Amino acid sequence: MKKIGYSYLLLELLIALALVSLAILPFMNIPSRAMREELFTIQRLELQHVSDNTFALVKEQILSRHITAEQLAAPKEKKALVINDVVSLPVKELSQYRFTRKCYLYSISKKEINGEEHRLLTIEVFLKILPGKRASFYSMKKKKTLFYKYKLYLSEGASQNKS
Repeated sequence: MKKIGYSYLLLELLIALALVSLAILPFMNIPSRAMREELFTIQRLELQHVSDNTFALVKEQILSRHITAEQLAAPKEKKALVINDVVSLPVKELSQYRFTRKCYLYSISKKEINGEEHRLLTIEVFLKILPGKRASFYSMKKKKTLFYKYKLYLSEGASQNKS
């Protein structure tokens, strides 16, 4: 006598497909998570670059005397705000995000030696993301203000202080 072969039921096939898809589903998230982390790293690097450019801009303003002597002599308790604007990053994927940039300047110490004035300036740069219309990958991280601190030694002769 001939035996009839057992065929799979549609229900068994659907259960097998569901189990396979459930096993594969966690692996589908890995590439998107890796890309999100890479974009976040690029964003942090670009913000560091913006901060370094801000420091260079402040140094240029000090040397060209656009920053006044009163601002240079500001104590830590009364920091002088020298830059307050909004910046965006040059990377295409991150260009829609805007950041507020605030740069404060204050003098830690002042010494006069042989008619020359010596100051140790501290320049603080704060970068904070502006809230946008849509949520970003940045919102998944802590929304903290990024803070960069630079020190600058400034020495001016007696003849330069009078002008």
